[in-house]
Amino acid sequence: MRLVLFRHGEAESYAESDSSRQLTKSGSTDNHKVIAKLRDSLDIPREILCSPYLRAQQTATDLISAIPGLRFQEFELLVPHTKCTQLLSSLAERLEAEVAKSGLMLVGHNPLLSDLLCLLVDGQTPADRYLGTSNIVSLRLEVMAPGCAELESWFTPD
Repeated sequence: MRLVLFRHGEAESYAESDSSRQLTKSGSTDNHKVIAKLRDSLDIPREILCSPYLRAQQTATDLISAIPGLRFQEFELLVPHTKCTQLLSSLAERLEAEVAKSGLMLVGHNPLLSDLLCLLVDGQTPADRYLGTSNIVSLRLEVMAPGCAELESWFTPD
């Protein structure tokens, strides 16, 4: 199975709440750059789970506008301070055979996504892997478990 992690683009520093922070113009531009690299390089999973936070929703909108046919669903656990073990457990439970075949994309935040990357590839957190804004990583895994993923690709807007 392919699991793609997409950290949202650069967001404004301050807003009424963390969940209402919007992408900056630069953040959206960087999203489009990295999405173009992704589109040209991978068989992209059609199922997307996205954080309910505005900047992640805007990132998912950038993705969906550039790549037709993606299916998007809000996922409450994709918020910055969810424990990655809790997310991993929830994902393992909700994966159906069809999604396992085609893969899954998560659009969210740090520290959650960087921690999840480290847990799946290295078997532990923290480790030396860090997803910057508008970064996308693709992982290959047979089972959704610590240390069972292979880093396939890493895309940055640069």
